[in-house]
Amino acid sequence: MFFVFIGFFTPNEALSKPFIGDHTSIDQVYENGRLLRAQFKNREAREYLKYSMKKGSAKGFYLYAIELKGYNQTVRTDSNVYDYISRAAELGDKQAVRYLALGELSEDVSFFWKDKYFELLNQLVNEDKGQAFFEFYLFYQHSDLELAKDYLKKSVALMHPVALMVQGDLIMQGDGPYWFSFTRKKASIETYKQAAETYYLPAIKKFINILDEIGDEDQAFEWLLKAAGLGDLSSIALVARTLSGKRGVHKYAPLSLSQAKAYYDIYIDIAGQDKFSALYKSMLAEQYDLVNKMSDEQLKEADQNIIKIKENVKYFYSSDIFWFDDGYLYSL
Repeated sequence: MFFVFIGFFTPNEALSKPFIGDHTSIDQVYENGRLLRAQFKNREAREYLKYSMKKGSAKGFYLYAIELKGYNQTVRTDSNVYDYISRAAELGDKQAVRYLALGELSEDVSFFWKDKYFELLNQLVNEDKGQAFFEFYLFYQHSDLELAKDYLKKSVALMHPVALMVQGDLIMQGDGPYWFSFTRKKASIETYKQAAETYYLPAIKKFINILDEIGDEDQAFEWLLKAAGLGDLSSIALVARTLSGKRGVHKYAPLSLSQAKAYYDIYIDIAGQDKFSALYKSMLAEQYDLVNKMSDEQLKEADQNIIKIKENVKYFYSSDIFWFDDGYLYSL
């Protein structure tokens, strides 16, 4: 079975070349689009992703399809999304192959992509066993649960963060030799802590939610600072608000107006408004109010804090389900 790519670009998708240097690779064009999308600059991101797609980027085809599906849902869009993802899969993108293999397609089409996905996973074993074993778990979880759990166990043993997250959920759902609810909950939380300690951002954010639920505010705020330190925009917004006195669930966190302003400035400088525009406007208003409360010395200190934060962060982004190339199950 094969698919023929015959030009899926509609008049409304006319390709306009984004600003790209003469020596910029197509992979870098894709990465620029991917990062812009993760910074809520979706309209600009689409131009980069379309351009990378036109130049044959498998990842560009896949992520543009996902982006198109998210912002312009029509019957024609659904057809284009499928065509783009099929083309990405033909070009060897594993996420696209997984999407087609595990999605709701006709049996003959699904079988073809499952066979291809199985081949890719066998190749992945030589490169990243933890990831390969986890994806084998996804592959078998609806057809052979015992085999799937064996693969999950292998992935957990290798401290794969998403496997640990899944294991934490399964413990709460009844897996494991736990006779009492408090020991079961404790084991689940410990498993999530192990996932967070790998510094995998979705695991950290899930662990923060768990700590908030059980009332461990101090530890929750410590992990929130770690998430912000990894560049997560939603965590940066929450840290800014908390340090400025807008406590929320972290009502015992210390006040620091200079640090708060640094986080406000970073969010406002980096985040776009194509998504969560209400949050952006609120952050802008709160920053304005905060500045009026600060001394000149505090404002200078805030500028220094911005420099320190940016020195330690490679990217500022929002970690949605399509940021990480590992098929994780949590969109946080």
